[in-house]
Amino acid sequence: MLASTDIATPHGSDVTKSCRLVVRVNDDIALHPHDLYMSLIANRLRQWTQPDWLDVGCGWHFDWQWEHEREKQTLSKANIVGLDPDWQAVSRHRTITKRTVATVEALPFAAGSFDMVTANVVVEHLKYPSLAFAEIFRVLRSGGWFVFRTPSARSYFVRIAQRLPQGLKVWLASRVIERRDPADIYPAHYRANTSEVIQEICRAIGFREVNVVVTKARGVFSRAPSLARIERAGSSMLGITEGNLIVEVCK
Repeated sequence: MLASTDIATPHGSDVTKSCRLVVRVNDDIALHPHDLYMSLIANRLRQWTQPDWLDVGCGWHFDWQWEHEREKQTLSKANIVGLDPDWQAVSRHRTITKRTVATVEALPFAAGSFDMVTANVVVEHLKYPSLAFAEIFRVLRSGGWFVFRTPSARSYFVRIAQRLPQGLKVWLASRVIERRDPADIYPAHYRANTSEVIQEICRAIGFREVNVVVTKARGVFSRAPSLARIERAGSSMLGITEGNLIVEVCK
């Protein structure tokens, strides 16, 4: 269930300093945040015919590893470029053929090059999110969208993760929680991971609208339903229920 709340007001009469923030909450824990992210991207793609699209932090695949066909169908609807600072990951991307090695903080593209920029679980890794967002703003065309998914800093999982050494986080993610490849686990900073911080960065840069869907935490042990229910009950009692932020930002 989605509930909308407009929690922003214009800053004075200066339109360039206003950035409207709309926050919705998605209570459907059966829907994985990644699939919600994919549906939002599919909806955005419908507003253009073969748009220019940049996926930052693209790694080596865009969709779930087992959803190669959906990935190919989605990416075929745009002229897509993949960018990642990890040359080993981007060089083996299974679908994107136009690829470049660079950081989000220094995008090697001219101003107004893209209709859409996306980032899937990338923003939490940004050491300088304001600089990265400013670069994304620069390369977007007027009316373009920046769409991203990132963990909420209010998630109990993130609050715990911030206190763990990187080696332990890699071990947990690769051996216990998700069975991820250790090479795909990067240090995280969580510096733009609340709706309010994202809005403030976007307002300062010049974006005009921020739409956020806050998903509920599904539980670290989501593959074990009984343990996941205990996790969710505990987090609810503590008032720590946020999971991911699915964000759409308009220039």
